[in-house]
Amino acid sequence: MSGDKALWSRLCGWLRFHRVIQDWETELRLVCMMAKQKAGRAEIVSSVIGMIVYVIWRERNKIRFQNRSMRADEVLKEIVMHMHINRKNRAKWHTTLQQLNAYP
Repeated sequence: MSGDKALWSRLCGWLRFHRVIQDWETELRLVCMMAKQKAGRAEIVSSVIGMIVYVIWRERNKIRFQNRSMRADEVLKEIVMHMHINRKNRAKWHTTLQQLNAYP
């Protein structure tokens, strides 16, 4: 997998946040501000950023210790599927995820 910024950009598009992606500090500040909100989309964004951190770390370990990695499309699919699977446990997510039913 390559291009953490590209990955975040595609996920922002999936979340319908169409804007220019900035440096990670700015992006994390925006995500932290959003995380303070209680709306379903804010919770989804918080969960997506957590998945991104997890996946980037996991892929880094695969590259370093197993000499292999996943393609960005596979990572995106994994994150989106995870969000849809988790909506069963989160009532606020249902409506928002129904609108985000397409693959990024």
